[in-house]
Formats: sequence, structure tokens, C-alpha cells
Amino acid sequence: MLDIRGNKDLWITRGDDAYLDLELRQQTFPYDIYEFESGDVAVLSVRKSRDADVDDNNPILLQIPLENGRFHIRSEDTEFMDFGNYSYDVQITFSDGRINTVIGPNVFRILPEVTY
Repeated sequence: MLDIRGNKDLWITRGDDAYLDLELRQQTFPYDIYEFESGDVAVLSVRKSRDADVDDNNPILLQIPLENGRFHIRSEDTEFMDFGNYSYDVQITFSDGRINTVIGPNVFRILPEVTY
């Protein structure tokens, strides 16, 4: 199960597959859909919390690349994670070197499964 709460927080049952489509709009009128260029890289990243720790006690747990306009969270991506709240964001590195965080940080919640 995947549930998007408040148009930002992601809730997923541990061990499930989920697909998330990403559509970006230009920042100026007429707000056309941004067409990804060769060399643009978008990544969904998950940490235990949004606070980066200098001692690296808060490593990135998942990094899911955008493929054909969507993120595919595979069952094995979450099967090792404890139930509870994490933090995620989506960052794009454009082909010209610009970097933008386009989503988040927001809550990424791992829910318990019953049939396991």
C-alpha cells in the first residue's frame, strides 16, 4: 500500500512495491511541463531524520533514481527498515550542474505488514 498524505508525506507498507510519477512544471507562466534533458538526474533519498549528522549517524538509507518519469520503490528497498517515520526528499541535478531539491524534506512512514 502506498498512501500520499497531504500531497507530500509518503506512507508505504514495508516490503511493498510502489511507483511514484514525477512531473515538474516550469517556474514561469505558462508553467509548461519540464521535459527532462539528457544528463538530468533525479533521486528520491530517505534518511532516518532530516538532520544530517556530522558523525554520519544518519546515513542515507535509500536512493531511488527516476527512471522513465517515475520512481520505483521495490519491496527489497524497505524490507530491512523498522516501522516508523523517516525523512525523504527529491533532488534534481540538471545537466548544466544546477541542483534543486524539488520535494521535501517530508515524512516517509514505514507501516507494518500483516501478511509476512
